[in-house]
Amino acid sequence: AKECLPPCLDHEVELLIPDALNYQVGQTVRSDSKIVGNFKFKILVFPCGTHTTQGQQVSAFVEADTPAEFDLRWIFHGVKYQVVIVNWLDYRNSVYKVDTWTFSKDGIDRGWHDMVRTANLSQESGWLGPNNTLCVRA
Repeated sequence: AKECLPPCLDHEVELLIPDALNYQVGQTVRSDSKIVGNFKFKILVFPCGTHTTQGQQVSAFVEADTPAEFDLRWIFHGVKYQVVIVNWLDYRNSVYKVDTWTFSKDGIDRGWHDMVRTANLSQESGWLGPNNTLCVRA
């Protein structure tokens, strides 16, 4: 259950996606925004995968969240980020992926198309919690 998971750290945002199996391939969900330093971001998740993975993998990305009135030349150099698909049964089995990216108008999001196989999404495997909820942190 959620109360058994470690709390989010100050620099993390969490996205809970109930009924994660009811999404279509290519359908997205976004988290609320989080500001760390001067970088504002969201988590962008494809619970049933992108068209690139033909729906075979949960896909998750960090997406810069910049206002429309921002200077078009905006850039955030060398942002180290991680995306985590939380395993509800054993947090130590969660899938972590870490990278560094320079976010800009031309590269607004970065992440992975292949976080967890959608065929493995179940409460028994720990990838889904109560109400078939997928938990993603970044």
